[in-house]
Amino acid sequence: MQQDGKDTALNETELSRQAAEAWRQGDLITANRSFAELARTGPSEPRHWMNLGVGCQAMGVMRDALKAFQRAVLLQPGLPRHIANLGSMFDPVDHGKLHSIMVRRLLIADP
Repeated sequence: MQQDGKDTALNETELSRQAAEAWRQGDLITANRSFAELARTGPSEPRHWMNLGVGCQAMGVMRDALKAFQRAVLLQPGLPRHIANLGSMFDPVDHGKLHSIMVRRLLIADP
């Protein structure tokens, strides 16, 4: 059944609240399921992808974290928080060049 925009917004608000509460309680599995559902139902919303990336990173699911961070940056390029989170995925020793490019981009975006 198709939901109208108001129902969808209410569901998104409730799901966001549940995700935040689970995160505060340290229930990463429940929080991440909610983050994933938010990203699935609102794929054009960068904050959903950022939250999913943070959740995946906290759970050690780095490949999914990287994909989520990349999606957030593509949706809202130049936002320092998104660039910093994406940059956190790379070890400066092994990926020094990429890391310094990302840090420079961050500094240019937010002097």
